[in-house]
Amino acid sequence: MSFMEGSEPSKKRFSRAFYYLPTLLPPIGFVLILVGFLLSLHLYPALPTQMVVHWGILGQPDESLERETAAFIIPLLMLLLFLLSLFLPKIDPLRKNIALFRPYFAAFILLLLVFLLSLHIFLLLWNLGVSIPLIPFICLWLSVLFFYVGVLCEHTEQNWFIGIRNPWTLSSKRIWRRVNTAGGRAFKLASLVFLLGILFPTHTIFIVLLPVITVALYTLILSYKEFKKEEARGHGLS
Repeated sequence: MSFMEGSEPSKKRFSRAFYYLPTLLPPIGFVLILVGFLLSLHLYPALPTQMVVHWGILGQPDESLERETAAFIIPLLMLLLFLLSLFLPKIDPLRKNIALFRPYFAAFILLLLVFLLSLHIFLLLWNLGVSIPLIPFICLWLSVLFFYVGVLCEHTEQNWFIGIRNPWTLSSKRIWRRVNTAGGRAFKLASLVFLLGILFPTHTIFIVLLPVITVALYTLILSYKEFKKEEARGHGLS
């Protein structure tokens, strides 16, 4: 099912360029993935036979992989993400609802691909001897990603793959909208907290985990409370 089929949103909801993002996702996504593979192929001879692929909580390297794997693992991950983003909406029983916010979803996938490509470049440069501070890089990207997850949640309609999904949000459209709108704001707030990791690098792991756990618990509890409210009011769940 294409974006233009089914429940087509009004063009008034999106700028013209944003409206066509679902159409632009395949070619732009393909280019980003191709750039990742070409960078690996071009730099492959200069890369060490053992490449650093993981860092500890203080930014120190603590794990490596053979060059044959490490040089291509992120482009392969990009390819997998790209294919899933095209496939999963088509098998969702509520795929007509996804069409209502498809531009926001397409923008999210493109943002993830750009993040992965930048992470790939970071990995290559690090293994070529270019020292780049890890913690600011990760904190900035986490902040950007979480902020946009908040935007995406605020615009989702009920479906099985995208948004805040649990037994209670999937049982009622009203609960879905209430929880995803409130959860979207919580994600945006968490994105600002992540920036503190740049100022306090020795505490980054706690600065990241605390808002993540808080948002997860908040949306779970809110979902259940909204469900109980509807039960008490005697509303049918739909």
